[in-house]
Amino acid sequence: MGRAISYAGLAIAVIVSVALCTCATELAPCTVRCGSGADPCPSGLVCAGDGYCHEHAADTCSSRDLAGADLSGVDLSGVDLSGADLSGNAPAILSFGPDPSGITEQLLSVWGSSPTDVYVVGVNRTILHSTGNGIWAPQASPVLPDDRINSVWGSSATDVYAVTSRGVILHSAGDGTWAADTTVTSVLRGVWGTSASNVYVVGYDGTVLHSTGDHVWHPQTYGNQESIYFISGTSPTNLFAGGFFGGVRRSTGNGTWSTQTLSTQFSGNAAWSDGTRIWIVGDQTQVVRSNGNDVWDYSSTTSNGAGMLYGIWGPSDQVVYVVGNALVYTTPTSGWTELQVPHPGTLRSIYGFANGEAYVVGDGGTILHGK
Repeated sequence: MGRAISYAGLAIAVIVSVALCTCATELAPCTVRCGSGADPCPSGLVCAGDGYCHEHAADTCSSRDLAGADLSGVDLSGVDLSGADLSGNAPAILSFGPDPSGITEQLLSVWGSSPTDVYVVGVNRTILHSTGNGIWAPQASPVLPDDRINSVWGSSATDVYAVTSRGVILHSAGDGTWAADTTVTSVLRGVWGTSASNVYVVGYDGTVLHSTGDHVWHPQTYGNQESIYFISGTSPTNLFAGGFFGGVRRSTGNGTWSTQTLSTQFSGNAAWSDGTRIWIVGDQTQVVRSNGNDVWDYSSTTSNGAGMLYGIWGPSDQVVYVVGNALVYTTPTSGWTELQVPHPGTLRSIYGFANGEAYVVGDGGTILHGK
């Protein structure tokens, strides 16, 4: 279920998906012990690695799964409840308002190491930085004036990357200056990593580049020459990439990529991990989600079936924000709810932090701050 927050304009859809795990939707899988000396699991459940009966062998009863459950009479011995939210409350829906950028360029990507260290990039070699005070300071980049900076990501405040349409990989130590790591012949669309020593860049012509943080980039064989728009993952050994009608491919971090089977033809623009699953958004306002076992068990299309989605993020798997065209429809059966926010055009990217704050960027120099 979800709720709407009103501003002028439309473009953020929210999935409030309470209880995505078996543990949250059905308490029984989290209460029946199994294993050595215990009775067999009830019909329809299997004994998982955490010593409880579940619907799937890979499921676990984490503290996150117990939020909102009626725990009366439940044996929680052996369950890690550190940091558990047992109040039954999902993360609050954010209220988004304008954070003036001072420019009119199209903004394409946002990332930050914390709410006080946020970067935004876009067309005409735009790089903006804010300390969270509502002031966005431009930073110079050593690329041509008409170059588009398509994506920004960092492992920390002192290790930040950006990639451009002219094939330039930029790096900054967080001191306000940027240098070119390398230049390739393909358009580069995405940068992401799991640590300072495990960074990936993707782009057109099936381009996948990997670096251990030494500023040397090694190509990987993707398997086709499609345009790759995004890369993300749940760990260094569970990576996903995809793009323009190239489907989705997965890697275990060994340099090879295998095709994933989706139930629908899909062109993905962006991906996000809730810590267990990968969520991907793309054309025709589609959202797909992996259960982590090479099976894509969730697919949703908004009611009009048209347009594009460009970004996705959530403070948890219970509330997920999706940004896209000026009008994003909701699907009541999957808990979609429209948020109305002021903006002059398409929203292109969203990124948030553990404290619940988030930023959205888009056309016309739009920056929205959610808190």
